[in-house]
Amino acid sequence: MIDLKSKKIILTLIEKSCEQTYLLNLLNITKRQLDYSILKINKYLSSNEQSVVVQNTSYYSLPDKSKVFLIKNLINGKIGKNYIFSTEERQKYIFLMLLYHVNTYLSSLHFLSALNISKTTLNNDIKQLGLLLSSEDILITYTREKGYSLVGDELSIRNFFLRNLLKDLSNNLDDTFLYDLFLNQEKVDYLDIKNDINEIMLKNEIFLGEKRKKEFIYTVIFLLPRMTKKLEYIPVISMPNKIIIKLQEYHISSELLKLYKIDDNTYEVQYLTSLLLGNSVGNRDIKTVDQELILNIVQIIISRFEQLLGIKFDNNDDISKKLYSHFRPAYYRILFRLPIINPILDKVKGEFNKLFLIVKETLKIICPIINNDIPDDEISFLTIYFAAILDENKISTNQQIVAVIVCQNGIGSSSIVYNRLKFLFPDFLFLGPMETAEALALTNFFDIIFSTVNNLVFYNQDKPFFIVSPIMSDEEEYLLLERVYSQINSYLTYPKITDLLDIFKKYGTISNENGIRKELYQYFYKTDKNNTIENPSLGIRHLIQEDLIQINVSANDWQSALFTAALPLLQKDYINRSYIEKIIDNVNSNRTSFLISKNVSLAHAKPEDGVNSLSLSITVLKKPMLFKNDKIPTQYIFTLAAVNKTSHINAMSELVALLEMPDFYEILNTATQANEILTFIKSRFP
Repeated sequence: MIDLKSKKIILTLIEKSCEQTYLLNLLNITKRQLDYSILKINKYLSSNEQSVVVQNTSYYSLPDKSKVFLIKNLINGKIGKNYIFSTEERQKYIFLMLLYHVNTYLSSLHFLSALNISKTTLNNDIKQLGLLLSSEDILITYTREKGYSLVGDELSIRNFFLRNLLKDLSNNLDDTFLYDLFLNQEKVDYLDIKNDINEIMLKNEIFLGEKRKKEFIYTVIFLLPRMTKKLEYIPVISMPNKIIIKLQEYHISSELLKLYKIDDNTYEVQYLTSLLLGNSVGNRDIKTVDQELILNIVQIIISRFEQLLGIKFDNNDDISKKLYSHFRPAYYRILFRLPIINPILDKVKGEFNKLFLIVKETLKIICPIINNDIPDDEISFLTIYFAAILDENKISTNQQIVAVIVCQNGIGSSSIVYNRLKFLFPDFLFLGPMETAEALALTNFFDIIFSTVNNLVFYNQDKPFFIVSPIMSDEEEYLLLERVYSQINSYLTYPKITDLLDIFKKYGTISNENGIRKELYQYFYKTDKNNTIENPSLGIRHLIQEDLIQINVSANDWQSALFTAALPLLQKDYINRSYIEKIIDNVNSNRTSFLISKNVSLAHAKPEDGVNSLSLSITVLKKPMLFKNDKIPTQYIFTLAAVNKTSHINAMSELVALLEMPDFYEILNTATQANEILTFIKSRFP
């Protein structure tokens, strides 16, 4: 029988194979408890004719087929038939039954049947749950006429549910297993309601993040019976008002409730609107009736933060736009006193203690506007935001480092030096390459000197001076990085290889110090200069792999189509995410059309935009999609990642030949497996 510990182990092993110590620390259990849980999992797998957990010394892994089986059973709730609830889970489940079955008579038999426990255990669980609820002024009552029910302020009951849901959504191991299990056993059609919500949101162009959308959908599902009951309660903020009723979220809430025959309860429309407003992402580019109000508050926050920290942001508009997207939902969560859980609150307070206090002080200025105090969970979210902008955005009190390159060699050597230094120090502004006299004339305008010769005159300039070779080894480049950043007092530091070697020598004997030294330089500093140029004779069959072919792909818009098409390359680390973003940006900026043939697009960007390896993917869209800048829709997307200008020439010529073959399109349209397309390509270009 599967229990909570076993389930956590299953979820962990589904994600990745791991060592015994990792599981012990992650789950805070003993070796004996781990062995017992693994035994339970293996019994469950064996009883279902599945391969058991593989254990090599202290390393655990799940066979792929067993992984698929467990994922399927977790999703469809079948694992619940063999599941043993923990005490906490039983109490959560009892609360969910009381919450959901507001229109149903609940007796002890209902709980006993659902949980498969004794009457004594049930009584203890109800007693403990009652004590927990009493702190929220909620009671569990029982009468012969009504059975078991919850009594108390309706908003308190709903907030208790929301806090539990948020905690579970914040826990990557537990997630919504208990809720899915409940809905499965109660035969609630989760997918139908989910599709209804998605359809209405899409139609009204309201977008929620994945976790926020999940939270909203579960809330609607579990509270629908209570909304149907038309319970009387007073919302925290009385609506409608001149702003709220004009918001898109208000009309979505009305439409959604009408769909479920709840069309004459203003309070429920208000409540659902508050949930949507507290979860939806703010977009400053979309004009809404509350935009001016939110923007004003955002600007007050930024100005107050600058004032308290004694700084001035150069890119105020960009920061305002980003903060708007986060603060708009936060504003409504605070306004309507909606529960909020930040799972890393303690970490934020610990690691960003001073910044947390500054942000807390910053936000005090808006408390009178919101007429409410701001919870620490919200403050910690905003602290993370400000930590990010302080790290990523340039502040006017810091100047960009300007470096001059002095090179007395020929044009070729000058170019090599410039390109290598620009690669090593991408944040520096480089002047040159230039001669000594030119550099001396500009001495008041730069901070660092790089020179290919040891020119003594530069030692008199009271500036960091570094001698570089046009061709540097990994070790030389690493040592240069170490020296430069140590002299400019940068926060960026590099491990000293000599220090690491000294540590190694304290605990063991090193037989080949030079070999270890060389590998350490290569490990800590991986440059791009040693990448070999791909063989220009490589054909399309060398680039295409079965897992780089996608068929019957759905996409909502051209951006998601391009992202999905490039995803297989990203998953195999052939490209970085920045490469996909550049592809989309190139189209968005009206600079590019990838259409190379009727219904065929060759999506690509520059090698320096994030290519790790020469590769090509094929994506067949379910329906043709009209890309921006195009007049002909695309159905077949070939995503190319080229490392230079020549290595993919042969493959591209073969692709052009394929696109002239009518039977190639036929296989693209009719294939049910990626391997069919791959086999076709290999048959044409063996």
